[in-house]
Amino acid sequence: MLSEVSYKTPYDIPDLLKQIASNGDNLQEGGEEARQACLTAARNLQFALEKPTESILRTRVAEPAHHAALQVAIDLNVFQKMAERGETVTSATDLAASTDVDVVLVARLMKHLASMGTLYEEETPGTYSLTPYSRALSQHKKFQEAIPLSFNVIGPSFAKLPDYLKTTSYKNPHEDLSKIRYSKDHNEYSGPFQFAHNTPKDFWEWIACQPERVCPFNNQMNDRVTGLSSWDDTQLRPLEEKLGKEAGDEQVKLLIVDVGGGKGRDLKAFHKKFPTLSGQLVLQDRPSVLDDEEVKGLDKKIQVMKHDFFTPQPIESKGARAYYLHSVLHDWSDEKCAVILANLKPAMTKGYSKLLITEHVIPDHRANWISTTFDMIMMCCFASGERTRMDWEKLLGDAGFKITSIQGGAEPGTESLIEAELF
Repeated sequence: MLSEVSYKTPYDIPDLLKQIASNGDNLQEGGEEARQACLTAARNLQFALEKPTESILRTRVAEPAHHAALQVAIDLNVFQKMAERGETVTSATDLAASTDVDVVLVARLMKHLASMGTLYEEETPGTYSLTPYSRALSQHKKFQEAIPLSFNVIGPSFAKLPDYLKTTSYKNPHEDLSKIRYSKDHNEYSGPFQFAHNTPKDFWEWIACQPERVCPFNNQMNDRVTGLSSWDDTQLRPLEEKLGKEAGDEQVKLLIVDVGGGKGRDLKAFHKKFPTLSGQLVLQDRPSVLDDEEVKGLDKKIQVMKHDFFTPQPIESKGARAYYLHSVLHDWSDEKCAVILANLKPAMTKGYSKLLITEHVIPDHRANWISTTFDMIMMCCFASGERTRMDWEKLLGDAGFKITSIQGGAEPGTESLIEAELF
């Protein structure tokens, strides 16, 4: 064990305790603002109270071990079996019998899952109950799919990032770097993802060759179960005015073209909230996404159009009231984004068409951990990143667009709605 060194904490512990206590009443009433305040204070309180050795053990050992235990539990359907029993409490012995797995192994896994907050350990030794997190994992397939996708796809990229950065003399991963092939063991790697997975393919090419991962990945992108937002109400109300009433008395023929829109989640949500707005909704994405059975059941208001956003917009999608990009541009470097935006411009009508972008806008000060986590994912998997307001202004400005508004989501760490139009 490392010897402890006394450090002065930058956190005001008494103040953090007061913040948690003062928000307690509102928290019981279900106030979201109070929940966020308590959560932020609680996280900072943990950082303030942990000894350095505890922080090291948590981040370098306990959390990776937690990820591994989660993956095994998903493989064994542990959380589903606990929920199916219809009982509040389940013992490790019963779970071992129902999964046909060594009881000692199950007991060890359950203990660590409980110590990390995924399960709740009851007063009776060896008995556990579901927490909100593990109950969600027991009930929703797409929550279950998030664990192996993160563990097997994103996790290796994080693990190998330090070694990759050594090969680049610690240059920020970006498009210019990816044009240079870094050699190791007679193989060439263009980015952290390629380095980690020992492949010359980019993320999209690689995942397309992994049939067992394609469906879970598309499901994750469609349902956004990892903290992403969709048409936040605080963003939607002014958007209804801009897309509908501001268009004048004329009937809008083409309302929104959702570029790279997955299985239509956003358009379904928009149509549900604003069923009376006139104009066709168009869903665009790759054939591999749009051929899914879920897409075939979309409302007739939503037209499905196979399209690659690295090519010009089809003639039938020109002149729309809005072109929408949700979590598209953060996957690509500025150079690639310039191509995507250049393909949109000829389809837009100046003074009429709007460009709508839902993505993270990283603040210059005290960014939320959710936003910075997504930035690290983008770095490792795509050699790209989330952008600050200044980054967005430069990217869109260079492409011939001016930002007219940026509306943040209702919760910290969620995406913003960026509205832009042609110069």
